[in-house]
Amino acid sequence: MKNSSSEKNAKRQVRTGSTILKWHVPEYEYRDKGPIWKFLAILLVIGLIIYGIISDSYPFSVVVALFAGVYFLTHKKPKVIEICVTDMGIQVDHRFYEFSNIRNFWILFKPGEVETLNLHLAKNVVKEVSILLGEQDPAELREVLSRFVSELAGKDESAVDWITRKLKL
Repeated sequence: MKNSSSEKNAKRQVRTGSTILKWHVPEYEYRDKGPIWKFLAILLVIGLIIYGIISDSYPFSVVVALFAGVYFLTHKKPKVIEICVTDMGIQVDHRFYEFSNIRNFWILFKPGEVETLNLHLAKNVVKEVSILLGEQDPAELREVLSRFVSELAGKDESAVDWITRKLKL
């Protein structure tokens, strides 16, 4: 016998807990690249490929071409996902992070630059998860999460994240 959608939702609710906060955001920050950025990127890729050929480093040229191809083929506009903070953890689209698996969190909030909730995970291969805040009030989010997980106050954006954001990668 097939489960009805309400039975499926009830089973999901039991697993993830009662919703405290909910918001919708793109799955990652999409940085629109203007024509100048695209022109310079293509110029750089062509220059590196030519350099590899001239210096008899054909594997280098192939790697540069593959990297550029993969980047341009996979770089698309993100889908909008739902974030739910429950009394048991944080649901990010179809992934659920239990509070027992979150060591700590920090919120980066510099309006117009970076607005993210960051989680430091205990038992995952991926140790840090970054979630866009969108319209979610960071003070309200901090208040709710502080009941379940310790906060890392004063933690700033990593150098890699800063460079990635500035280069619009």
